[in-house]
Amino acid sequence: MLSVPFKETESTSYIEPLKQYIASHYSEDPDQYMDDLRQLDQLRSNIMHPEPHEESANAHLRYYQQLQVLDNKFKIDSDNIQVVFTWGNAFVQESGFFSSGNQYTSSHNLGFEKASMLFNLAAIYAHLGTQQSLDDEGTKKAAFYYQLSAGTFQHISNSLESWGIHGSANTQLNALCDLMLGQAQEVFYCKARNGKMKDATLAKLAMQASQFYNLAHETGKDTDVFDKQWLSYMQSKILYLKAIAQFHKSGESETNGKYGEQVGWLQASQKSIKEALDNSLVKNLPVVGLGPEMKQFSDKVNLQFAKANKDNDLIYMEKIPKIEELPVLVPARMVNPTTQFESFKSKPLFQNLVPFKAHMAASKYETKKDNVVKGLIDLLNESTAIAHSSLQSMRLPGSIQALEQPIGLPKHILTRSEEIRQKGGASMLKSQFDRLMQTAREQWEHISKAKQMLESEQAEDEQLRMQFNARWTRPPSSTLTRFMYEKLRTFEEKLSAADQSNQQVQEKLQKTMHLIENLSLSKQELEQSIPASTANTTLALSDPNIKQLKLMLDTLNDNLKKRQDLISRVKEISEQDQIGPVIMQACAKSDDFDEEQLFSKQLDRYKPDQEAARALIQEQVGLLQAIQKSNQAFIQSHQTDQMIRSRENALSNLDVGYKSFLDITKNISEGTVFYKDLSSLLINQVQQVQDFCSSRQKEKHDLLAQMSQTPVQMPVQQFGQMNLYPAQSSQPYSQPPVYGQPQYGQSQFGQSQFGQPQYGQLPPPQQYGQQYGQQYGQSGQKYGQFQGK
Repeated sequence: MLSVPFKETESTSYIEPLKQYIASHYSEDPDQYMDDLRQLDQLRSNIMHPEPHEESANAHLRYYQQLQVLDNKFKIDSDNIQVVFTWGNAFVQESGFFSSGNQYTSSHNLGFEKASMLFNLAAIYAHLGTQQSLDDEGTKKAAFYYQLSAGTFQHISNSLESWGIHGSANTQLNALCDLMLGQAQEVFYCKARNGKMKDATLAKLAMQASQFYNLAHETGKDTDVFDKQWLSYMQSKILYLKAIAQFHKSGESETNGKYGEQVGWLQASQKSIKEALDNSLVKNLPVVGLGPEMKQFSDKVNLQFAKANKDNDLIYMEKIPKIEELPVLVPARMVNPTTQFESFKSKPLFQNLVPFKAHMAASKYETKKDNVVKGLIDLLNESTAIAHSSLQSMRLPGSIQALEQPIGLPKHILTRSEEIRQKGGASMLKSQFDRLMQTAREQWEHISKAKQMLESEQAEDEQLRMQFNARWTRPPSSTLTRFMYEKLRTFEEKLSAADQSNQQVQEKLQKTMHLIENLSLSKQELEQSIPASTANTTLALSDPNIKQLKLMLDTLNDNLKKRQDLISRVKEISEQDQIGPVIMQACAKSDDFDEEQLFSKQLDRYKPDQEAARALIQEQVGLLQAIQKSNQAFIQSHQTDQMIRSRENALSNLDVGYKSFLDITKNISEGTVFYKDLSSLLINQVQQVQDFCSSRQKEKHDLLAQMSQTPVQMPVQQFGQMNLYPAQSSQPYSQPPVYGQPQYGQSQFGQSQFGQPQYGQLPPPQQYGQQYGQQYGQSGQKYGQFQGK
């Protein structure tokens, strides 16, 4: 069997080119990635001298995985990051095979590096295949390795265009792939032969191996890569395995009692093996022992032919078909190209490194996504508010309850009052809201403190720069604090949106506090506050309009429950909607990708729920019209005195008060979680600002001391080589917060977006203000409509 020679390579380093690129394109301190850079260089060093064993193959797989990571984060080519990759030829006559005919070829193309090192991986597998013995276990391993070699060559061939490699390399790689498949099929035949399988099966296996060799020869002979020895080997194998297949067909014919056909197949085998032993081929064979092996087989065929021909002449006397009249020999394929890329996993380098353009694109998408989700939820909440407002204006269901129970309080009112008292009543609600407002003020103080530190440090740096001019060589503060200011601006946007929500909660609290206070009264006090009626309502209760109204109110309640399920589903989709990996893939392909097209495709997942929301709202419109019509008939069908109307209004107001209590309690609870989560992130950010300013102070003192000791201008150690700055997270937070946003408190480039957890990453809180925006009262006025989700 043949093994493939290795390509030689010269050492190179990624460190300096990537450091420069990180500093200029990612606006980060490249020194924080030194461990990753050194590890990358070590991975390449590990594949410089390939050897035919598993660990060398694994080293190539590990390096290839990191090259895939590099492709998604860096543009390594002649126009961007210039890393020099130099590789030698694998074949003496190689021309165009990742080269231009020279002994060594250099390129800045990362695809060139991938193709070259994967070529060596395929060669390792080929060497491992040739090392195996041809016993039962050895043939299994050999077939496995040859298929891996074929799969690796095929993978390179399929990837050449995307890697920017052109020329005849595709043809050469396909020839090598077919050659490896031929060898894999041949050892599979050997395994079957050792297992004493039937001649019919062995013939099919050998014929398929011959066809693989034929494909390799037909493809390879048109290139200038393979010399006469390789081409002669392929030709010999084509004919030799064909002769073997024909020999086994003769055995099958003998088993089936077709003795004339048996002789015909032996004649065909003689012809094939004679061509294989042609002196022009045998003298060029690169594999020692193949010629004698074929000669031995030829003797075996001749001996078998003599015996079979004699038996047919003396005993069977069957007609011997001509070679061209023999049946077509059908092959049986048992091997395919395979790879181990997917099954081999290692930790990717540069996990925290995200391009600034990707940050901005993700931030834009978060805004669009938030607008879609917020718009859908606001639409449903507004519709719910209209439903409640309409029912309130019709005094439903209070008017029905007032007739059904003219004295005392309905059971559900008493239950709600007891629930509110157990939760502390109106006074506890007011106290909780005051604490929430205090927490909000504290967050603004954190931001103010951080901005004051940054502004003070920058002012001092600019003053010293004006004083020392070119001697003040450290980077300006403005180039280092961009991400910090961006984060602080994002925090400000979140807090501003939260302040608006707080204002609406406060308005609702003020407008419904007297109703909540009534529900906080004892049972006796509450009953005394509700007017009673002793009017005879027997006739009114028999009105069929009451039954119809109740049925329609139940249908409306079911509609309202469905929209809450819909809101929950939309929030869940939003939580799982992480566009980070999609943006990273787009960035890897082109810096100028179409953001709007990418965003539009990502937002399509919300369309089914938007349609469902519109259907629920449309159903509500019809229900409210029917309820209004039925309620008019109900009013006209019975006489009500002023006392009943007062009772209806009082019971309806208690419904409003209870709903407002639930909404505000939920808003405050979610707001508390919101500020708790935000506070941990904000305090961490303030600490980063503090650390940065301290590092700048130390650097300032060191630089001033250096200038005072040296009368001439001395170069200051460049930024990126000094470990004075704390590691900065390059990840801005998501779009301006509204209580209950599924993404609040979770970095866009944290685990959900780019797979890496950031400090203080938090699970999304429950929806804050979900019920806001509901309308109460006959006027339809919105009470504290919450503008968030």
